[in-house]
Amino acid sequence: MIDNHVVTQGALYEGAFYTIPFLQCIALSGTGLGEKESVDLLTEIAIGVAGFDSMVRFSVVTEPFVYFIPDENGLAMPLPIACRWGVSMKLPDMIPGLIHHDVETRDRYFDLVDSYSEYAGGIRKIMDGLIDNLRDDMLKRRLYKLYNNLHRR
Repeated sequence: MIDNHVVTQGALYEGAFYTIPFLQCIALSGTGLGEKESVDLLTEIAIGVAGFDSMVRFSVVTEPFVYFIPDENGLAMPLPIACRWGVSMKLPDMIPGLIHHDVETRDRYFDLVDSYSEYAGGIRKIMDGLIDNLRDDMLKRRLYKLYNNLHRR
């Protein structure tokens, strides 16, 4: 497990930022293997804390998928901002996880999406499509609760 190497009790380590794209690939692979754990760790990374003096310097690689590599001459960002930004890059692709068939995995997606209230407008637009096509009334109520909570923040 890599979780204690990237975030421990809410404290971020520099490696957290570099794991984000790989965790996103696992979560979005469609295989279900490691999905719940990956989404859980992405949430921890997104809400993790570190001092603003803790910087990451990196370059973005775009092939075969977007990922980050350490680069002393690259972009510089405080670690908590870089982590929050990195996780948010795939947030629209992760919102459909709110209706995941596995309840535990779905719970992890709820935690992740709920942690991004600053993107409430965009999240709600994507959620509209999910709610409109949903037949499970209990899940629909839970989605509406998240939907309304995002609106209030």
